[in-house]
Amino acid sequence: MTGAENLLYPALTAGIALLLGAPAVLYYKRAAERASNRALLAAEDADRARALLAACPDASFVFEGARGAEFCSRRLARLLGLGADGHALRFADVLAALPPADAETLARATERLRSDGTIFDTVVTRGGIPIAVAGTRARDAGGGTVADSLWFRPMPGTPAPSTPASETAPSPAAEGETFAADILESLATPVAVFAADGRLAACNAACAGLWRLERRWLETGPHLGEVLEALRARRRLPEVPDFHAYKAEQLALLRLAQPAQPALIHLPDDTVLSMRASPRQDGGAVFVYEDVTGDLALKSSLKTATRVQDVTLDNLHEGVAVFGADGRLKLANREFARLWNLKPESLAAGLRLADFIEAMRPFRRDVEDWPAFAERLAGRLLSRRKGEGRIERSNDTVIDYATVPLPDGAVLLGYLDATDRARTEETLLERALAFEEAARLKSQFIANVSHEIRTPLTSVIGFAETLDAGYFGTLNPRQTEYVRHIHESARGLMEVVRDILDLASIEAGKLELELDAVDVHAMLVAVLNLVRERARKRDLRLEFDAPHDIGWLRADEKRLKHVLFHLLSNAIAFTPPRGGVRLLAAREGDEMVFAVADTGVGIPLADLERVQKAFEKVVPVRPAGAGNAGTGGAGTGGAGLGLTLVRRLIELHGGTFELKSLPNRGTTATCRIPAGGAKAKDAFQM
Repeated sequence: MTGAENLLYPALTAGIALLLGAPAVLYYKRAAERASNRALLAAEDADRARALLAACPDASFVFEGARGAEFCSRRLARLLGLGADGHALRFADVLAALPPADAETLARATERLRSDGTIFDTVVTRGGIPIAVAGTRARDAGGGTVADSLWFRPMPGTPAPSTPASETAPSPAAEGETFAADILESLATPVAVFAADGRLAACNAACAGLWRLERRWLETGPHLGEVLEALRARRRLPEVPDFHAYKAEQLALLRLAQPAQPALIHLPDDTVLSMRASPRQDGGAVFVYEDVTGDLALKSSLKTATRVQDVTLDNLHEGVAVFGADGRLKLANREFARLWNLKPESLAAGLRLADFIEAMRPFRRDVEDWPAFAERLAGRLLSRRKGEGRIERSNDTVIDYATVPLPDGAVLLGYLDATDRARTEETLLERALAFEEAARLKSQFIANVSHEIRTPLTSVIGFAETLDAGYFGTLNPRQTEYVRHIHESARGLMEVVRDILDLASIEAGKLELELDAVDVHAMLVAVLNLVRERARKRDLRLEFDAPHDIGWLRADEKRLKHVLFHLLSNAIAFTPPRGGVRLLAAREGDEMVFAVADTGVGIPLADLERVQKAFEKVVPVRPAGAGNAGTGGAGTGGAGLGLTLVRRLIELHGGTFELKSLPNRGTTATCRIPAGGAKAKDAFQM
């Protein structure tokens, strides 16, 4: 490439870039010019709008929406005596020209207008002249805020500010009166304006409705005295003993030098009005009414509820206190102060939580590190965790406490003097332990005595069997009868001793079940064989109902046989001849069910519970001719331990025992035992 080409290519590149970029530059330049023109036009429009507002005969103050700029019209500046030109005035200057109360009212209303667009109308005074103020918001087509405006108009009957000769606005005072009348009419607050001569100068619809007077008559300008007479006739005034004195007091309000304090008016229909009277510059007064019936009723209800709450709390047996999130006492009753020895003035002053914890110190002398304890306690009370417990204080009193967090961030503390209850519980516990120890000693004594009796009984039974067998010679019939009676009585006594030993072992928790797999059907057959001969001698039918495939059961076979043998013996003993005894067994779900039913004389309903207790027995009334044959049944010479032992042995297996009976219809005893035997082990461990 030559030197010329080296110079040519960069030049061509720059030229092409210039040609391609020129339209874009031109476009952005024209767009900037158009934006600048629009801004100038907008500024000119804003200036023209301000000029129109400045020259407007209506007094106004405007807050521009876009920039928040403030603008005061010349008319408003003259109305408030702030000079001929309001261009440099701000809203603070307007408020400063008004009485403090009116300035505060207008400031609050304007703040709501500026924040959320709430329009308003109100009345302020300037030099005794009532001025109606209306607040409005102007919006654009898109709903955006253009400006917030305040419009000021003197009320009817007030002198209009003087207008310089250079001004050519037509009749501003008349226009002000007309506009103020419209504003007054639109107010929801009842307002009445009386002139210096006492005649009604203006009254809005709200006031006419409150007075319940005809609007046409009010428009004639009646005197205040005439208005009072008309209100009295319609019972729209308080019922006073001296109406003339009351009327004179109301007429005196026309000569006020300063605004009067609000006065409450209680009407006969229970309506309560608040009346404010303010003087006018040229004489007369402005009366503003407000229905405060609802407010007073609400305050009265609140006061009553508070009083009821205080009385209720002060009559509680529990000490109650509420501490706020700031750690100060908000509510407390007398019992709370009594329990912790607090002075009433400290409660009224808003006791701090730290001071309350410090007041607990004399009652908690068991605490060694008090500062650390107090810090932990304050943290727990203000942690908004629900809790309860018991405090044993140093003065031998016991306090139950509870902490409950409240929705407003406070915490409720409750304290109850549980000293008497704690002492009663302690006494009852001591008595229960004493009874338990007495029962243990009784069982131990009975077991020892039974053990001592068992050894000689064994000897008696052995000697009786030896004599009956004829090892020492043949006995005559009477001797044989005596020996057999001795043998049977010794056997019965041995059974009683064995039952006593078993029951004592169960109550002492020393009886251990020897659990193993039991062939249920074979066990039942073995038990039946033990009582078959006894049933035959009493001429009883002995029935057996159990399937061959009933299966196996995990239980203590020896104890279970003893249970069934005792139930069958009782059934045989209390069933008259030619009656029946039935042994049933079945598997129901996870349970094995055994039942012994008879057609005997039964047990009275009143004795069903009693006969299942230790050493309790009942002798049923037997039918005539039934005889007294039979042995081994409860009520036939036993100790009354049979059913008690049956129930305890079944419960040791984790089962239940149920006894049902009807007099002269028979008795059914039902035992239910878990088939797996797992519950039996758990029951024994318990």
